Amino acid sequence: MSDRTEAKIGTMANRLKRFFENGPDVPEPVYKCPPCKDRGWLTITGNDGYVYAAQCECAIRKQYKNICKNAGFVLEEAKTLSDYQELNEMTQYAKVAATSYIRDFDTIRKQERNWFIILGQSGSGKTMLGRAIVKALIERQRPVRARAVKYYEMMQILKAKSNAEDYWQILDRYTDCELLFIDDLLKSKAHDGELTSADIVHLFNVLDQRYDAKKPTIITSECDSSRLDELDEAIYYRMAERAYAEIIFEGEENNYRKRL
Repeated sequence: MSDRTEAKIGTMANRLKRFFENGPDVPEPVYKCPPCKDRGWLTITGNDGYVYAAQCECAIRKQYKNICKNAGFVLEEAKTLSDYQELNEMTQYAKVAATSYIRDFDTIRKQERNWFIILGQSGSGKTMLGRAIVKALIERQRPVRARAVKYYEMMQILKAKSNAEDYWQILDRYTDCELLFIDDLLKSKAHDGELTSADIVHLFNVLDQRYDAKKPTIITSECDSSRLDELDEAIYYRMAERAYAEIIFEGEENNYRKRL
């Protein structure tokens, strides 16, 4: 037997020995989320010594990205605050307020004034600002459980539920989340028209429960503060009472789309 043949047999023998001792040689898998190994949950030991399963942050982030996507809001395509250009003092103030809201959110959320209100004319970048805040809070290390929804879509869904049990179950979607972003609140009533009793009941149910629970809420609307007060004093009172920041864009100099 040649030396070369003996070497091959020796190599094969070593491989067989490792196989029987350690099992087959399998390359170490590469995980998108190493802490949970892409399972979506972690095992943690509580103070009582028992082992519990906890949802991993990657699963929370994926879940709420899908929620925003279903609301017509694709998180990956949303602009960030760095994309928001300061055109004047008002847009500069808006960006500063949004930045501090994101940075200090864990403190602000515990305060009575933790809502972020953006009002004013079409084209002023209200939706962009709201989405940028939500995007930053979902994508941070500890994701915020946020839900984004267009006002008219939320109203359609709530009005379609005639069964009381179904209604309150759907309402929980908007009242139980950590952060709710309502875009284009009362858009069709910005300049004229009145709210129907159904509009008032459904909107009040959402905002009143979040008001009582002191849950952070972001709202954009083409209505200014006086118009909101005119439409329904109780609804606007809750918004004003909880506002961490109330930004109102007025005048052509704040038309973001035309200026860029």
